Amino acid sequence: MEESRALNFVIAGDTREVIERECGVLAWRRLADNGFLERTSIGCVGFCRDIDSNSLLVVLPKAFSHPHIRKRLQEPTYQREQIFRLIRVFKKIRQATKFSLSGGKTNKNLAREEKIVDQVLDSFDAALILRREFRDKGVYVRKASRQEKNKPNLSVNWPATIRRSSAVLTDREIFFDYTLHHSRKRDVTNRLFLLHVSCLKEIFSLTGERSGLESTEGLDQNEFRKLRANPRNFIRELRASTYDERGRFLIAAINSFIGESSLLSVASESVEELLSYTKDFEDIWEKVLRDLMTPVPIKRSLPPGQWHPWPSAANDKGMQPEVDIRLKSRGTEVLVDAKDYRLINGSKWKGSNGDHYKQIIYRQLLDNPIESLVVNILAFPNLGQKSLFEIKGCHYWKEIPGSAIFEVTVDYDLAIKCWLREISLDITEELSSLVQELNSFTHKIKMPTSE
Repeated sequence: MEESRALNFVIAGDTREVIERECGVLAWRRLADNGFLERTSIGCVGFCRDIDSNSLLVVLPKAFSHPHIRKRLQEPTYQREQIFRLIRVFKKIRQATKFSLSGGKTNKNLAREEKIVDQVLDSFDAALILRREFRDKGVYVRKASRQEKNKPNLSVNWPATIRRSSAVLTDREIFFDYTLHHSRKRDVTNRLFLLHVSCLKEIFSLTGERSGLESTEGLDQNEFRKLRANPRNFIRELRASTYDERGRFLIAAINSFIGESSLLSVASESVEELLSYTKDFEDIWEKVLRDLMTPVPIKRSLPPGQWHPWPSAANDKGMQPEVDIRLKSRGTEVLVDAKDYRLINGSKWKGSNGDHYKQIIYRQLLDNPIESLVVNILAFPNLGQKSLFEIKGCHYWKEIPGSAIFEVTVDYDLAIKCWLREISLDITEELSSLVQELNSFTHKIKMPTSE
């Protein structure tokens, strides 16, 4: 029986030949059995976990199909970054929309709580659990008993006061130089507290979320690096000195996160956000671009056609097209169709004939289709661009006025990070620059002369 690697990356649109060559025969079979196929290639984006073989297949969007990006996916840091970012995209989509996200099988619903799970997979599960647990309960803090001087609002520690303070006897009264009192304070030097903070900071840096821990001190970076390389002794010492239920749970979760052992020995309820996928990633890509380009919703529907039934020829409302994205910039009306195609090197254009035909129809249905004030765009995802938008070219028919369709690539990484609010971009300025370049490019195109 072929043995799978613990973690493999597949790109949406990959064929059986590519997957079997890079990930093995079982990987293709697993994806097929879990509904990831669309004809002869992979049509879904998301996560496919196989418990029997302890493996995880991460199916990334088509923007990752470039050979240079595939090579980067061999870097562990880049791998983890893309996994957490895709999880965040799915979570936000689930909260904000009604898109369909399917779920995979988990240990719990298979009643296999005692099955050993691979450390790589467990690390991602543990990261999600630590993140969720922190959101519910905050950072783990112990209170340590201390003694303080002259705190009348606290109970007096008489044995310590008598032992340490000088006593003065006057008549029938005894006076002490000072009194010692019992006090319990947050212990921010506790090793589990420091480790918990360090792990949470790393998790939230990977997910790009704000945690509120930015000013909270964790372990020294060098110490945390050494601990991750050899956690056994450190974890053993923490277990020996921790007795509360939450503390012991966090030790097990942290242990799993840094790759030492599994979480399955710890009783806990967990919703596996990791195990979800979608067959409609193009709709998600469209949603991302629409949110970025038109934060204020604009009417996207165009005038409906007319339907005339036979034989009465009565007048009835027909089909009504809807533009993916519609906006105004620099006095120009912009119509955008978001596409999620694989970018194949060497092709003249990325869009299909149908994509171009549809944009021409949209252009003709505008209320005031003044050619100089309308721009039609097909927007494709790409990676590694220096700017958010890059122009690839324009296609038009000289026989059809206003048929110019521009193909533009959008940097997937920048767009998703901005949509998740990991970074800040001036989208208005980016769009303004794009429209200005498109208008300049239009003047370079040899337009048909009127007869």
